[in-house]
Amino acid sequence: MMRCEIILPCRGELPGNLRRTVRNIRNTMGPDDGLTVLMDGLHPDVEYHVEGMASIQLFDRARGPGWCRHWGITHSKAKYVVLVDGHMAFTPGWVDEICRHLAVPAHAKDVTCCHTVELDAHWRAVRSTNPFAGAHLELKSPREVRKNWWLNAIWNLDPLESGVVGAPLGACYGMRWTWYHNMGAPLSILGAWGGEEELLGACSWLMGGRVWLLPTRCGHIFNAPNLRPPMTVRERHEMWTNQYAMLYALPVPPDERAALWLWLDRVNSRPEIVAECVAARMDAITHLKTALMFAPRTWDDLKADGIIRPWRMV
Repeated sequence: MMRCEIILPCRGELPGNLRRTVRNIRNTMGPDDGLTVLMDGLHPDVEYHVEGMASIQLFDRARGPGWCRHWGITHSKAKYVVLVDGHMAFTPGWVDEICRHLAVPAHAKDVTCCHTVELDAHWRAVRSTNPFAGAHLELKSPREVRKNWWLNAIWNLDPLESGVVGAPLGACYGMRWTWYHNMGAPLSILGAWGGEEELLGACSWLMGGRVWLLPTRCGHIFNAPNLRPPMTVRERHEMWTNQYAMLYALPVPPDERAALWLWLDRVNSRPEIVAECVAARMDAITHLKTALMFAPRTWDDLKADGIIRPWRMV
């Protein structure tokens, strides 16, 4: 049995960035580990020739990184799965550290993340920032890049070597294959972009697990240059729908759900489009919602413990 499968979705990555990432992964993973690169939609104008790339699965249209990661996990035969991006760098032993942590029976319900070092487009560490140490979940952020969302994974400001955090962030997340499915396969409800960290964090905590920050570090080019075409109208609708789908599925109390729905509607009010997109995902949403009906923890528990926090000015 494969020990760990590293799943990397790719859409319009610069070929040089993808090649560098794949080579680094193959040079640092173990002999019983595998790497799968999933091409998110057709790439007719880009040539990808990456030595040692385990497999490329072509989809006829872009589905979004969350759904691609879900597909990769669902089709994996590994005990552990790790989700990464195509513009990252890793240190020797990083996969071993993730697997050692997840192998401990008491950690079977953990989603892990690593410290993230910001890299520039030339793969150099940005010296003005310290490594980011996981995230917390924040409600109704007015930040410009998050104003369309109701639940946000926000970098933690306090330094932490390792331990409990509210949500993974930084694009290197590990978990047991079985834990992903026991959580209700949360990434299956997503399309386009956005919501992965929020869903993995919230569902792990609700189902009696945790999100655990490991001391290992990975490098990540934030806002990496790419060859992706501009987002289509359909993709924008699907990105908005991620937020509504999360509200459908997560066990938010009715009064709070209504208020959060209004928060989304103030900028995303497209009821007929949202209804169409949500309807197309309803089987996955219902599956996740049903799993969370048996969650040992409640939404209010997560708020009381500071895992989910109201927005506050920093």
